Amino acid sequence: MPYFLASWRVPQESVGVARQCCGRLGKVDNCQTCVNASLVHGTSATIIDCRLYLPKKWTDDRDRCKVAGVPGDVTFKTKSQLVLDIVHHARSMGIRYAWVGIDSGYGKEPIFLKTLDDEGEQYVADVHTDQSFFS
Repeated sequence: MPYFLASWRVPQESVGVARQCCGRLGKVDNCQTCVNASLVHGTSATIIDCRLYLPKKWTDDRDRCKVAGVPGDVTFKTKSQLVLDIVHHARSMGIRYAWVGIDSGYGKEPIFLKTLDDEGEQYVADVHTDQSFFS
């Protein structure tokens, strides 16, 4: 998938670059963001999937996407939708894991957590202290 690679032109033309939350910096800045999955066993870990997050301002601009090499069938997906795509892909590939671990960026989304639960996934989620849960 060539659109995962940044072009070597000016940074604004790199695929997916936009003002958005940058985890590495801990603030909003011009950056690219990806959603990834890792398998962990003991002290060993490896990334098994990585999806580039394309902000809506990117997916809504088909000309910009074409110039950057983004396939024409790529549509906007939230980061949570990308996580679900990764989980579905891992399951379809027969990858075995016990649970899904997610940070508070995803843990704050009750519909996302319910979807994981509805699909039979066990998960450990970092949640905000003011969040309420009902069963």
